[in-house]
Order: sequence, then structure tokens, then C-alpha cells
Amino acid sequence: MYGSKKVELVTGIMMAMLLDTLTENLRVAEFEIFDFGSDCGRVIDDAITWGIFSAGVSFNGNTYWIGGEKETGFFLMDFDFTTERFGRFPLPYQSYDYEDIAVLSVVKEEKLSLMNQNIHRNSSEMKIWVTNKFDEAKYLSWSQFLVVDFDKFTLPNLNSVITFLLDEENKVALCCDTDMEDEERTKIYIVGVDLCKQVFKEVTKGSVLNWPCFVSYAPNLVHIQKDTPKGKKKLRAKEARTRRKLGKKP
Repeated sequence: MYGSKKVELVTGIMMAMLLDTLTENLRVAEFEIFDFGSDCGRVIDDAITWGIFSAGVSFNGNTYWIGGEKETGFFLMDFDFTTERFGRFPLPYQSYDYEDIAVLSVVKEEKLSLMNQNIHRNSSEMKIWVTNKFDEAKYLSWSQFLVVDFDKFTLPNLNSVITFLLDEENKVALCCDTDMEDEERTKIYIVGVDLCKQVFKEVTKGSVLNWPCFVSYAPNLVHIQKDTPKGKKKLRAKEARTRRKLGKKP
């Protein structure tokens, strides 16, 4: 085992915990769910034969990743918190090159978007697709949104996108990565068919552990319950009961 990581994704009052292990160039995953309502966790009883090749995004109450296995190649994978099962959808391209860069993003809380690069094949193209507004029927289709050829621009080194957001109206993407040629500094830039403009670069030195991420935010009117004197009293009583069970003094 060369390394492992744990990713936590929150949807409502349930959290799916992913133990992601890299071995022989394949990520193998085990999932657990923690339910904040019942204050308990459990392992997902579903055969996991695939690896994980992207960070996850939350969309319509489910969580989506890029998964892959040798027999089928890459695919879009989702986890449904209602059924507690995984689903698969086809991607707009076919590959099983583990060095392919695949990044997911959410567009206006209505669609998913996918960015693909393969800089290890010396490809200078970045391609972005957008899904239709698929519903609970799970019908999904992709349409190509943007192709950017970085060879058209005078760049000191090739961009390797880590995270991005789309602007459908202006047909551009806001991208972010770390500059490996400049002390891992985070940089943000806007790209389009004939556009590649840097709009931000970190002043301080970065780190190989840096992993910048854009987060899409859709405001809502859900009221967040604040602590009340009555609620604090219940919490103190619960803590006191716990201390008594553990044999500790207040």
C-alpha cells in the first residue's frame, strides 16, 4: 500500500466516509455511512470492485465521482443516500489511463460538468462536457461545452486543472491549479476558446500538500436552529450522564 486518504462528504444528516487506498496504480475504496440522526455508523454492504479517480461532488442529494475498472474503463459513479446503493453512468469519452485527469463540477445546481485532460500523453487540449438536467429517472446525456487548446497561448508550462467552475452564458471556465514550476503556488485563470487569462496567483510559497478547491454555493432559506438556554441545559444534562457512566467527577 503506497498511501491512503479519507474523504468526508455530507448530505443532509448523513455522511459517507470513503477510505481510499492506492495500490498498484488502482484506488480501492471502502464506504461507511454515519447517520447524525441515530448517531451510528455502518459499512455499506455493496461489492466494490472499482477504483476512485476524482474528488466527489454533491448534486441533487447524491454524491458523484469518476470510477473505473479494467473491464469497463472509466464511468460516472453516484451514491444514493436514500437507497444506500451505487449507480453507474457512461462518460462522453472512453479511457482507462489512470493518468487521465478527470474533474467534476456542478453547474447552477442543475447539471454536472466534466473536464478531461491527459497531459502525460503531451496533449495540450482540455475538454469540458455538460450533462442535461437529468431527474430521478436517471436519464443522462452529455454535450460538449468547450475545447481549449493551450498550444494557442504562450504559457510557461502546461496547466493541469485541479478544480473548475463553468460560466455557460459567456462560454468560459474558471480554473484553478498549483504551479509546480513556481513553488506550488495556487493560481486561478479564466479559459475559453480564444482566452487564457490568469486572474490570481498566490503570493506565499505553496506546498505539495495543497489541494485548492472551488465550492459552488446555492443559498437557501433553511433556518439554522441556534442553541437556546433550554437546549444548552439538555446538553449539560447529557454530558453529566455520560460522565457518571464513565465514573468521572463533574
